[in-house]
Amino acid sequence: MSEQVWNKVKQFFEELRCEDQSRTRICMTQERQTAVSDREQKRLNYEKAMESIEKNRQDMIEQFVDAVEHCASEECQQSYFQGYMDCIQVLTGLGILKPEKNLLKLIEEIK
Repeated sequence: MSEQVWNKVKQFFEELRCEDQSRTRICMTQERQTAVSDREQKRLNYEKAMESIEKNRQDMIEQFVDAVEHCASEECQQSYFQGYMDCIQVLTGLGILKPEKNLLKLIEEIK
């Protein structure tokens, strides 16, 4: 049961985070903009260099890059979830949210 709850919460958070990139409350820091631009420049160099490498080495490098990108995505998702958890705890601590058993149980399951 807890696995089903976790999967539904995860799915909801992913949809909420990724659904509308044009919304007015999206957070895009200058540091992230710079990093995205830098990554795109480096990707061009990477793709050019990959052309000169034999196929089996290209595959090995691509698998590593895919694993790094997947790990970064999961780390980002974890930080996003942690932000929600922190907000819930702050609102509960301020007395705005009442700490109900179901909410506390959900928080424990997500941890």
